[in-house]
Amino acid sequence: MAQERLTNAEPRGPVGSAELQNSVTPRYVLTADRDPMFVDLVIHIAKERGVRSVCDIGGGANPLLSLDDINRLGVRYLVVDASAEQLGKSPAGYETRTAEVGTGTFELQGEQFDLAVSRFVAEHVANPASFHADVRAALRPGGRAAHFFPTLPGLPFVANRLLRGRESRRLLNILTPEVRAQEGPLGKFPAFYRWCEGPTHRQYRRFASAGFAVEDYLVQVGHDYYQRFPSIQRASDTVSRQLIRRPWPGLSTYAAVVLRRVP
Repeated sequence: MAQERLTNAEPRGPVGSAELQNSVTPRYVLTADRDPMFVDLVIHIAKERGVRSVCDIGGGANPLLSLDDINRLGVRYLVVDASAEQLGKSPAGYETRTAEVGTGTFELQGEQFDLAVSRFVAEHVANPASFHADVRAALRPGGRAAHFFPTLPGLPFVANRLLRGRESRRLLNILTPEVRAQEGPLGKFPAFYRWCEGPTHRQYRRFASAGFAVEDYLVQVGHDYYQRFPSIQRASDTVSRQLIRRPWPGLSTYAAVVLRRVP
């Protein structure tokens, strides 16, 4: 892909007929156990598509699939992260490699994979066009990528985007103290939330411009960030149930998207 295309500029023009053909009907669900749902989706893809190799992008200390899952699937599983320190925290038994995706310098020594996955990585990518170009280059023709990410305009993520690091951490400690206690004193990575939306026409256009067709869009609505404020949580839950009945592509909380590399 030419270097001048690897920018943050939005793809222009109306959605073409070819893009609309790739606009699959999204599936809407209430947010429950986020990680198990995405793990189940990835395992399903691996089984249905005969996947033999998986690249876990940004897996770091927490690879998406367990070693048991990997052994049952019989796949080669490579965990790639920009931080050697984070990779050093991953459980023993994983194949790991230090590499940064989305910089234009991503290099897997010419290797290509059947499937690339990422979880809570996309929101931290400063240049999504370059990120998806690197992911595409790491896939064989017809290979697939599955990404899980929070979506705008979810209120907690808008706040996280706008607030500075210290204020954002304070807000997280207020809303989800039990989670922060489990996580310990982790650093907060900058969050940009670029190309992090539900199944809007703009989102389909973005993926098409990066050389992907959308095969599945699993949209989750609602969250439990307001549990310490019961009245607000009840109001949030009511809105979420309404969105399940009458989905609005521009309103979601999390999304899992499955993309197929178009040769």
